[in-house]
Amino acid sequence: MIKLIIISVAGYLIYKIARKKVRTIIFGPEQPREIKSAESLIKCHLCERYIDENSAIFNNNHTFCSVDCLESYTKKRG
Repeated sequence: MIKLIIISVAGYLIYKIARKKVRTIIFGPEQPREIKSAESLIKCHLCERYIDENSAIFNNNHTFCSVDCLESYTKKRG
């Protein structure tokens, strides 16, 4: 039973690392972006984090800070 739990946790960690690596290969490394002014900050619809409007993802009158937030929102909606 304990071996099964250890294998499950290890598999999950490998999945998360592989997903991040594949995303980096496809989209390129994340570049740090400078925030030019406080006026250009927008609130993420899901996690309520403030982000620069140049890096925001817009979808159906909602703003998201990352692809992960957008995917989580679409999964919750249906």
